[in-house]
Amino acid sequence: STNSDPLFYFGFSHTVNYVMNTSEKSRRKGRETVSSIPSDRLLVESDVHSAQDLLGGTAGAIAYVAWARNESIYQVANIASRNGM
Repeated sequence: STNSDPLFYFGFSHTVNYVMNTSEKSRRKGRETVSSIPSDRLLVESDVHSAQDLLGGTAGAIAYVAWARNESIYQVANIASRNGM
């Protein structure tokens, strides 16, 4: 038997979720939002437009999510990697 419930994942990036939110209020709300997402539904996004920037964009997203969730970069990288497979 297969589960027919839809699966939703939530992706976050450093550029969209931190850099573009310039007020402390919007950054606080972003942090609260990232923290509220269950670990098994969390993804990170690079939000870059060229392959040469992919690693830096992904690392920035992992660092942002780790900061927002008060988790280690290693934990977030593992979670996002597992969820992305």
